[in-house]
Amino acid sequence: MDAKKICFIMCVNNEQYLQEALYYINRLNIPKEYSIDVLTVQEAESLTAGYNEAMEASDAKYKVYLHQDVMIVEADFLKYLLQIFENPEVGMFGMVGAPKLSENGVMWYSDRIGRLYTSNIYFMGDSELGEVQGAYQEVEVIDGLLMATQYDIPWRADIFQKWDFYDVSQSFEFRKRGYKVVVPRMEKPWCIHDDGFMNLENYYEERKKFLKQYGWGKQLKEKVSVIIPTYNRAHLIERSIRSVLNQTYEDFELLIVDDGSTDNTKEIVEGINDDRIRYIQCEGNGGAAKARNRGIQEAKYNYIAFQDSDDEWHSDKLEKQMKVMLEASEDTGLVYCEYHYNGLNGIEDICPDRNIPNEQKSGYIFPQLLAGNMIGTPVMLVKRECFEKVGIFNENFPCMEDYELVLRIAQKYRIEFIPEILMEVHANYQSVTNNLEGFLTTKCILAGAYKKELLEYGMFDIIVGSIIDKAKEFDLLDSVVKYLEAVMTK
Repeated sequence: MDAKKICFIMCVNNEQYLQEALYYINRLNIPKEYSIDVLTVQEAESLTAGYNEAMEASDAKYKVYLHQDVMIVEADFLKYLLQIFENPEVGMFGMVGAPKLSENGVMWYSDRIGRLYTSNIYFMGDSELGEVQGAYQEVEVIDGLLMATQYDIPWRADIFQKWDFYDVSQSFEFRKRGYKVVVPRMEKPWCIHDDGFMNLENYYEERKKFLKQYGWGKQLKEKVSVIIPTYNRAHLIERSIRSVLNQTYEDFELLIVDDGSTDNTKEIVEGINDDRIRYIQCEGNGGAAKARNRGIQEAKYNYIAFQDSDDEWHSDKLEKQMKVMLEASEDTGLVYCEYHYNGLNGIEDICPDRNIPNEQKSGYIFPQLLAGNMIGTPVMLVKRECFEKVGIFNENFPCMEDYELVLRIAQKYRIEFIPEILMEVHANYQSVTNNLEGFLTTKCILAGAYKKELLEYGMFDIIVGSIIDKAKEFDLLDSVVKYLEAVMTK
């Protein structure tokens, strides 16, 4: 990959348009030590196929995909391009975009931002569609008239085989991988778009493909089952319940699974008037895993989220998680987010650790999770099919049953991460997370269960060593070593 090269890519069927576009490209100021290239694709089967062909043929780091009827009139366009891409989080930018795509997926029904000189049957002149906030503003989608990138992500030629929705799709593909899609602020338009009139012959068929592929428009239709297990938390649970009921995403049921409480939990729950609440009372105290499993069995919907009775969701948690889930690939089984940990004695933290690169927090991350858990139960949004394929919570674990379940899910499914704090976790002296002996016992069980994988990834000695070090610290070495020996021989 040549980090000092910028390639312009066009699918072409009109020589006059091409020559005019090239005239303006050749007038651009080229930054020192950089070079430019132009690749044209004649008779492309589709825009996505043509762009993929050119993308694979070019070794340029920076690529500018543009319509043949777009003329870049800003002489310093390349300087601005490099300035925008100084931020490695920005993957792609365009001249026009929508901060929020309309529910029907049609970009011109959305409020748009950006600027260009336009020439069509309706209007000719400087068209400022909406003011850009800051040097550039993040959007959900950009218009395909010009799409500049600093990373190569394949265009979805497997789905879009005409000339529509390639731009909306590619915007989603970049954002799915954690990159920002932006529109820059322009004092004057950087481009002329001589687009004549719109050809909508295949537009609505391609729109159907987009809606199906990315689940767009489903946000207000797909429902979620939210499960809160609780045991003698009458003094805390209302805060937790209210944080769920106050979600901006309102299509859910809330299952309160009372694991044999002997306090006034039932009265607190029944005192909250909301038809989405279902109170389920268990016989006796079977533990959090058993209570969550009861909730899964009782849940009505295809997406299941978990909350703990002493924690709080931010109001937009479920909305943001469902958006990612419904835009994600079919093989995604779980979506999670950051949380703010409010520990005992004033200790605070953000989890998972922000020093871990985001690319190690999404995708097929089973090896990363073997090294250490990043996903707690209250941040999980899970497809129901995951439980059908890998099973539910293991009720025999004294703690960390969420970690053990996540490992099983991660072996079969992609996992998506939202790098944003969307909930508050509150530790208290009754928390199962304070059970040190149970913690070490569970770590031993997991080390034995995944011994083969730990050896394969070169992590066995590290994980076992960390268990022993922790056991020494709390004077539990003899019992932990005996337990480790027992589980390793199974």
